[in-house]
Amino acid sequence: MSIAIETFRPEHALRFRDLNREWLEAYDLMEPSNDEQLADPQAYFIDRGGRIFVALHDGDVVGTAAMIPHGVGEFELAKVTVSSTFRGQGIARRLVEHCIAYAREQNARRVSLVSNSRLQPALRLYESMGFEHRALPADKEYEHQDVSMVLDWVAPTNRAEPRAFGLGAPVTRARPSV
Repeated sequence: MSIAIETFRPEHALRFRDLNREWLEAYDLMEPSNDEQLADPQAYFIDRGGRIFVALHDGDVVGTAAMIPHGVGEFELAKVTVSSTFRGQGIARRLVEHCIAYAREQNARRVSLVSNSRLQPALRLYESMGFEHRALPADKEYEHQDVSMVLDWVAPTNRAEPRAFGLGAPVTRARPSV
């Protein structure tokens, strides 16, 4: 099966909405702010400096992932979903990898996300990619958010070596010359 990851185009908007509405409603997580985002992804994500990626199979959108800038050096990963027909085939992982690569290209040092503890398969995916659980932000955007995670690839000096991209490869640091 051939899956291509591409940048969102206006013709993907309805499928972006439908795929995300499907999982939000299935887990009883739909909120007014989600409706606003899904009604106009161009305005909510792209016009604010973010990016949406779609997974395409034979030209049909079967997965989505969005990146939203959060200050200097940080992006939020959002709206990661794959059509139920295509789940379990590594498409979500590829979308997240693509988002992380995009953040790095933008010179970000961190990708954050908020989620819900009911979404265990998604949380396991993020953990497997190096995301770490953190305290919830004080300014909650969603009523149902109860999980906060981050992926840093420039670690503070007092922490263990991070994993590059969260994909398992150790980060190589230059040693000072003597």
